[in-house]
Amino acid sequence: MGFKVALYEKYAEHATDFASILTKIKAINTEIVLVSGHTEESLNFTQQAKELNVCPKMISMTVGPSEADFRKSLGKDAEYIYIVASWSTQMNFKGYLYENTQEFVTLFKAKFNYDPDYHNASGIADVAVFKDAIERANSLDPQKVRDAIASAKLDTIYGRVEFSEDGQIKGTSVVLQIMGGEIYQVFPNGSKQPTYPVPCWKDRM
Repeated sequence: MGFKVALYEKYAEHATDFASILTKIKAINTEIVLVSGHTEESLNFTQQAKELNVCPKMISMTVGPSEADFRKSLGKDAEYIYIVASWSTQMNFKGYLYENTQEFVTLFKAKFNYDPDYHNASGIADVAVFKDAIERANSLDPQKVRDAIASAKLDTIYGRVEFSEDGQIKGTSVVLQIMGGEIYQVFPNGSKQPTYPVPCWKDRM
């Protein structure tokens, strides 16, 4: 896509020390940093990036920033971080089991007093796919249900569920960004304009 990969590093699951990787990132003045991991690693990476004053124009992560605990733990240090996610509360797909995404979000928040994340939405889609497949197969036979799932073309609050020949779901991702302690969808059809480049740690209010 025209980008130059400046550095590619791997780290162990549950890693706590990112000093070596961050030092390399800082030394070569990397503009964009993509971190693939889970909440624990994302927290440690962000905290140490601030400590070492590593200031790329953009930090994007997979899992972690979309969860409330991440933002609560880091406070203002979570600001401006980008997240690649499979779903957000700002989507509005037609539903099955629920009328649409926004109905699900409203009911979920009323019951649990916090916003759902992609785990919750995916769980609803899982139930919807099984219900649809069992009804179309008119059977609980595992092979018949499996074949019905493979041929699914179902609109859910998680998005359109359809599978390729190798069994992978045909899905799309969204880009989110933390701003003002909240998560906003910034691509596609973002509810807010993304902040880029992001301010360095010392320049933040």
